[in-house]
Amino acid sequence: MTNWVSTWFYTQSKTEGGEYAQVRGDSSTESFRDVYRRCVGVFFLSARKANPDAELVLYLNAPWDKGSSKVAHEVWHLLQRLQVTIEVIPYKHQPPESFAKSWRNQFFVIDVLADLARKVGECDAWVVLDSDIVWSTQSTDKLWQALQEQGISTYTVGYARSQHINGMSMEFLKSLAGSLNLDTKDRLDYSGGEFIGGNGSSLSDLIATSDAVWSALMDQHALDQSLQFEEAHLLSLVYGLLDVVPGRMNFFVRRLWTQPFKYQNVSTDDEKLALWHVPAEKKYGIRRIYRTTIRDDSRALAMDPVQWINYCRRQLGIPRNSLLKVGRDTARAIRSKSIKRFAR
Repeated sequence: MTNWVSTWFYTQSKTEGGEYAQVRGDSSTESFRDVYRRCVGVFFLSARKANPDAELVLYLNAPWDKGSSKVAHEVWHLLQRLQVTIEVIPYKHQPPESFAKSWRNQFFVIDVLADLARKVGECDAWVVLDSDIVWSTQSTDKLWQALQEQGISTYTVGYARSQHINGMSMEFLKSLAGSLNLDTKDRLDYSGGEFIGGNGSSLSDLIATSDAVWSALMDQHALDQSLQFEEAHLLSLVYGLLDVVPGRMNFFVRRLWTQPFKYQNVSTDDEKLALWHVPAEKKYGIRRIYRTTIRDDSRALAMDPVQWINYCRRQLGIPRNSLLKVGRDTARAIRSKSIKRFAR
């Protein structure tokens, strides 16, 4: 029995375009890509600490160009030391030009799942996660055990059914599913795309249903281009069709908003999670953890679980921001704005 941990990195071309919430600017520049490269480095370092014997796989749509930036070079060598397998696969589920720029690369995850199925055995367990997730080293064994026992398992964000999430509410999605003859069996809930996981025997059904839902939604988009959706909408429909009980992974993962002077939702209970999803920390806490990792990854790997958790908590603001973190984050934000202003 093998545990598989995967994430993906999408290289956006200049002609493709693309706009993303936490990182503004031209998604085809190396400085933009470096933000996500640092996330990839920290993700896999923390994954290796939490899962010493797991198979780690990074999925790419284009070969990793280690000469494109200093960060690209550093992360490439870190991945080699961590024994991360790198797979380059085509983007078969790329949306048409009429689709929103906000989610142009999100459906690459369907292709990731299809390729992962070639590797994962029926008795294995697997996760495909966003790269701005940090493994805490806590509750890891229980996470894998739950995936083995439950099959496909989801993380629900907790939105009200009437709330619009990236332009679409669950009420609307349920109505849309009915008009497309997709029977979601009263299981429809908004499941975050940052976590996809299950056991090996469940993977083929997940891929087949994802393909069917993708085709149905794309056919509808061709008729009405105002229909725009992201991968979490698609996956939520898929889980409903497969009659997956929503939210069984909420014990292990949560979307944590940690930045000072903005919306925060972190509590002391979040310290016990196996996976900290910290999308607002890409340019802040994750960047600091990355710097430490690159200086001496062997030291980071040698930290015992308590040392690692305490270190990451301080950098990420879990369960609260320290005055030092507030100062560092504010200084980083001011510096970033100044650089952009002078670059104009």
